[in-house]
Amino acid sequence: IDLGLDRITRLLAALDAPQTTFRHVFHVAGTNGKGSVCAMTTAMLIGLGLGPVGTFTSPHLVAPHDAVLVDGRPCDVGTYRTCASQAAAAADRQQLRPTSFELSCATMLLVFRAAGVQYAVVEVGLGGRRDATNIFPPHVPRTCLVTAIGLDHTEFLGTTSAAIAREKGGILSPGCAVVVAQQPHDDVDAVLRAVAAETGARLLPRRRVVASPANGADADVQGGESDRNPHAAREPDEARAMGDAQRVVAATAIAALLPTLPAAPPVAPRAAVRWALRHVRWPGRLDTRWLRRHPVLFDAAHNPDAAAVLAAYVAQSLRPTHPRLCWVLAFTAGKNVASMLAPWIHPGDAVVLTRFDAPEGMPWIRAADP
Repeated sequence: IDLGLDRITRLLAALDAPQTTFRHVFHVAGTNGKGSVCAMTTAMLIGLGLGPVGTFTSPHLVAPHDAVLVDGRPCDVGTYRTCASQAAAAADRQQLRPTSFELSCATMLLVFRAAGVQYAVVEVGLGGRRDATNIFPPHVPRTCLVTAIGLDHTEFLGTTSAAIAREKGGILSPGCAVVVAQQPHDDVDAVLRAVAAETGARLLPRRRVVASPANGADADVQGGESDRNPHAAREPDEARAMGDAQRVVAATAIAALLPTLPAAPPVAPRAAVRWALRHVRWPGRLDTRWLRRHPVLFDAAHNPDAAAVLAAYVAQSLRPTHPRLCWVLAFTAGKNVASMLAPWIHPGDAVVLTRFDAPEGMPWIRAADP
């Protein structure tokens, strides 16, 4: 991992600046929840009829091309390989030595340009200030979404939540809009507000999605200017089935989208939110599948804060009907495994420890021995 913007800036210049073509960019930083916020924002944009919509997340789940989506679907493998070859060839011509993530970012932007993407949802890879996604010029309208910040990648970003928040806040720039999600650490809000003031970024009000009551009445989106904003008056009772973490994700996406809507979007905002809440799905993140009538929950929690979120979701959604669970776990080498296991494992649970294969293009990630 070699953070910095010099190589990616020169590479994109050699590719005729594909980062300059968007109508609006939603740039997502944070420690936990970035992928889920990207998925919810994407679903709402699609539900609004605003497209094509491009989404970039990292790391990929199975193969590199599944990190680049157009209108919610992984891009065609052939298109991805063509764009990846173009990026690699440009790097060779310029005698650059980009990192694998920088090549992935360049490839993503080429895929989006080829697809005519108008609205891009882009997840930061690591940190923010020196991340290869932090390359959008001032004339491209941008909303920054900052999800929950905690301790992770401390060897690159700092050893306190405040230091990490300042590094992630490095994506803020003069005039951009900013939404800060509910934070688990009190000092993070203060740091991000200070960064917004220093850079001249515009802080948008935080919102809350409140679950609908059992009688099926609509849920409310509360906070900020919701009482005066006709787009935010009430939201559908799909929110009743969501866990607390998912409501924070939905509220963050709504807070970012409402101020950016065209005067007359193709689809009414309330209908678009209803569609998004019903259809959004993010593989590998609080992702429930069914096996022989038994629920199987997949999640990629990889630090103590994410472990606490997963534990809360399991307590709300699974343990009431399945008090004894079977955990199948694999960890990256170097993680504090004990701090993550503590909120998960209850008496009577079964635990299976295993390994995962080395992810393609990420040689620095290796599985811990069971």
